[in-house]
Amino acid sequence: MSDIVVKIRESSLVRPVEKTSPTRSTIPLSDLDQLYYERRSTLLYFYNNKNYNNSSSLAVDDHIHNLKEALAKTLVLYYPVAGRLSRAENGGEERLEIKCNDEGVLFVVGETKSHIEDLGDFTDSSLLISNLIPPTPDYSAGISSFPLFVFQVTYFGCGGVCLSVGGEHLAFDGHSAINFIKSWSEIFRGQPNTITPYFDRTLLNPRNPPKIMFDHTKEYQLPNQPKLSIVDEQNFKVVILKVTKDQLNKLKNKAKELVNNKHFSTFCIMSGLIWKCACIARALPKNQETKLFFNVDGRSRLQPPLPRGYFGNVVFEGMAEALAGDLQSKPLWYAVSLVHESLMRRDDDYLRSVIDFFKVNPNTKRHRLEVQCRCPNFAINSWTSFALDEADFGWGLPLGICGITINEGRASIYDDIPKNGNLCVHISLQTHHIKEIESIFMRVLEQSCSDNKIIY
Repeated sequence: MSDIVVKIRESSLVRPVEKTSPTRSTIPLSDLDQLYYERRSTLLYFYNNKNYNNSSSLAVDDHIHNLKEALAKTLVLYYPVAGRLSRAENGGEERLEIKCNDEGVLFVVGETKSHIEDLGDFTDSSLLISNLIPPTPDYSAGISSFPLFVFQVTYFGCGGVCLSVGGEHLAFDGHSAINFIKSWSEIFRGQPNTITPYFDRTLLNPRNPPKIMFDHTKEYQLPNQPKLSIVDEQNFKVVILKVTKDQLNKLKNKAKELVNNKHFSTFCIMSGLIWKCACIARALPKNQETKLFFNVDGRSRLQPPLPRGYFGNVVFEGMAEALAGDLQSKPLWYAVSLVHESLMRRDDDYLRSVIDFFKVNPNTKRHRLEVQCRCPNFAINSWTSFALDEADFGWGLPLGICGITINEGRASIYDDIPKNGNLCVHISLQTHHIKEIESIFMRVLEQSCSDNKIIY
């Protein structure tokens, strides 16, 4: 794959179309937010905009103007997004907060003579990082020197378009970012806004006094706790695998038949399948302990549930662990059950205990962020509960969506677009393991769907 050269046409700050209320001066970040200090997140939307080739440069300029105008209106609703990070003292403890000062978000427009087909299946993450998103910010002037959100629209010579959305993970999680994009696209199309953002972080305050009811040290890294042992391997590749709606339904029906009539979610089924196959592809020793990390959205698990439009981080760490030999030799339902049991434990009591754990143990970090979930561990994110296919900015529905893969040992699950019940799985593994994963994945999938009792 040849390099894609992107010429930057425009780089500017977009501010709210009207000033926000001075009563919205600062928003203190929660302990869940502060787990992501100096962490950035990026999501890319790809569009097949066939009308672009036949459009005049003036029409394209008008479209860009309308994008920015809609963004400026969206920033009135999501006023903290236009702010900046700052530090504040709270009871003798230094805390991060968002200063709502309307300084704006970064909006970049680029163009390339390359065709969107040159990206292949979008799995070359290094290419995406270096060409289709704005540069990594320079924090030498302090954390308040760079916008919380950055956007880049890149026009391809074939008419394709890439919209990249990135920014400070401290300020938002995936659910929040998708809600913002949905509101922006609704405003762009002149439709009513369907989501009301909610920014009050006090909903995630610890209890007084804190009440730690569980051991959280396997999921979160204490400052004085030894780091997990990992293989520091950066020579990895990404493969995209498909699971059809029919295959997924067969897996769910087979699970009900074989596991006490139990109903497993799509996430549990897919996570168990990916984890099992990764252990086989890596040829891990039978006595090797392996951990699977995954995100747990606390919005509906906390009681009372958080507002649908809560804007911030409500992502808790889920973790399942097993011996590699058990995952490799036992039926798929063993791995699926481990994920299911871990998810079921993440109820209100557990999540409140996590929040209190952070209060008692400042500077706690997520194990996943520390160890990068490389071999023998693994991490899985699912985007199937998000309205990714509703981001229509006049280019039609996206033809593809992907996050940035930053290391070995990760998988992301996406819906096909348009949604038809089929799934796409992006898996990153060390280069010498990636050759095995596709055949192993299909073999385990097919045998688990079948009536054959011998499951690889």
